[in-house]
Amino acid sequence: MPSYQPKLHRNGWTRSVSWSPSVGARIGLHTGMAVVLLIALTGCDLLALLNQNPSERARIEMVELRNLKRAGQISRLEIHKSERRLDAFVGNRKVSSLDVKLGFAPVGHKFQQSDGRTPVGRYVIDRKNPNSQFHLSLGLSYPNATDLRLAEARGVDPGGDIFIHGQPNRSRVKRRMGDWTEGCIALTNEEMTILYEVVDLGTPVYIYH
Repeated sequence: MPSYQPKLHRNGWTRSVSWSPSVGARIGLHTGMAVVLLIALTGCDLLALLNQNPSERARIEMVELRNLKRAGQISRLEIHKSERRLDAFVGNRKVSSLDVKLGFAPVGHKFQQSDGRTPVGRYVIDRKNPNSQFHLSLGLSYPNATDLRLAEARGVDPGGDIFIHGQPNRSRVKRRMGDWTEGCIALTNEEMTILYEVVDLGTPVYIYH
């Protein structure tokens, strides 16, 4: 079936546009390929986001925040990078799961300054900063001994200043989209306020791929 066929009129060339299955099929194919690419680039939580309406997502976030606030002092944190998720534990009981954003180049372990990666390994909370350029921050003990050895073998600066923090100060959005930090782990300001209260210095943090 023809589509986009030009027709000659007395005043010159004009284009008569008619929709055809071939055009629709091509657009559908391109759209499908774009969705597959987005899933590959952003992680598996995209499908959940597409299937979850905003009100349901907000309800789940409220439940997780309430659970975190009621838990008392947290004994360890686990961050699963591929799932963009932070889990908080009291003993062996998981009490809350929060969505996170990572460094702008999130795949793989952090090896050097300014590579945009979030590190992988075991760390501890070694400082708390109420006057951060973001909404509160919990400092991680990166680089650890393993990170220092890896950086030395590569002849690079491992960097530092990896934090769990909220949104940038004076930001008007609840949660910035995509992975946007320099390698830190970002939460909403409301989540960060509660986490800051229930996590002490020395709390272990396990970061997985």
